[in-house]
Amino acid sequence: MQIILVKEGLLRNFLTFILRGKSYQEISSNMENCNIALYYLNLPPKSEGKGLLYEIHKEDCPWLEQVEHSELIGDFLNCREAINKAQLDHPDWKIEGCFYCSKDCHNL
Repeated sequence: MQIILVKEGLLRNFLTFILRGKSYQEISSNMENCNIALYYLNLPPKSEGKGLLYEIHKEDCPWLEQVEHSELIGDFLNCREAINKAQLDHPDWKIEGCFYCSKDCHNL
């Protein structure tokens, strides 16, 4: 099951529901492992040998600042979820992760 949490309030409500009855220490430990980040899709694409390539970037990626235009994909736990969402919106595009901020999804 894929969970997409777009607003901070939704995240807070989700965590409250999941972590109900847990101690402060248990909640703090779980929050440290929660790496939700905003992801963006670069526009225009890069040229690649076989066509055009679009890359996703985390909100804090230094390369995102150099992208002319970008499209907000949303908040996700990892780059694979972000790519899945981007490919739903753009099924004909080749999309992968940035080498620097989404290395797990680079060269898919």
